[in-house]
Amino acid sequence: MSIHRNIVSPLKGMGFRHWAVLALIALGIVWLLTAYRNPSSGPEVPGSIFPEEVKWEQLKPTDLVSFPSRTKAADLAGKPYPMVQGYLRKPPGPGPFPAVVVNHSRYIFPHYKAWVDRLAEWGYVAMLVHLRPLRVKGLGLEGDPTVVERTDAAFSALGYLQRQSFVRADKVGALGWYMWGGNAVMMALEASPEKPDQPYLPLFTLRPEQRFRAGVAYYPNCPNVLPFYSAPLLVFVGDKDPRYQYPACKKLETQTMNPSQPMQTIVYPGATHAFDAGMDGVDDIGNPYFYDAAATADSTQRIRAFLDQHLK
Repeated sequence: MSIHRNIVSPLKGMGFRHWAVLALIALGIVWLLTAYRNPSSGPEVPGSIFPEEVKWEQLKPTDLVSFPSRTKAADLAGKPYPMVQGYLRKPPGPGPFPAVVVNHSRYIFPHYKAWVDRLAEWGYVAMLVHLRPLRVKGLGLEGDPTVVERTDAAFSALGYLQRQSFVRADKVGALGWYMWGGNAVMMALEASPEKPDQPYLPLFTLRPEQRFRAGVAYYPNCPNVLPFYSAPLLVFVGDKDPRYQYPACKKLETQTMNPSQPMQTIVYPGATHAFDAGMDGVDDIGNPYFYDAAATADSTQRIRAFLDQHLK
């Protein structure tokens, strides 16, 4: 009690000027702490979190399709799985054309839609798989579908495309971003009828002809596994990515168990996560990312050459 009285009593006698001095000292301490945590010598941390998301309902209805979200028609209880939507573009003419299934991350950013349009200009049927109808409470992060569920939806999109007369059924690839879309591509290239001991196959129930012929992944979370890829895989990462470290992908590249279907990892010096998003920002866990025009242009050219080599 006496200690409390010794501290409080002098404060009662303090005038306005003394309080002002204390306030200035406190503000100075806060400023010093802020300057220490965010030094001005480094790059300026961008303020925006994400690019503005593409609104699905604003897309042309004639470009939208829907199909079951699982390769199986119903669950074990016989309940039909929910439908999933796709944004589909095709080159002019009857075809048949090679095709690409496009797997976005947790949000539909403008450059995902732009890739669908770009692929159509290159002569591919392209479909952006829309997974929001699959949001189920208790599955994945904040109700998002798991990577396995996204992979199954990608196979469902593959099956849909293979049934179209304007698609070359034996020439369909996959393109994805981030852990959700990029890892779904990597898992899809593993879960193939050529490797029947894969634990994912009971969920996917693939037909022998139902497999992707090429895969591309932007900055995925490369797993610590011994992969057996059923198609060539091209991966892009930045050496300044704080989320998914590029050495894991380079290590995975050396561990692939199917030398006839190689994995190639392209590492861009100075590039961060989401280097191709078209803007600077902060990701959902507070890491800054920066647009890298040179890396974006180079990866785009490499993807076109890679797809042309394996799908045309």
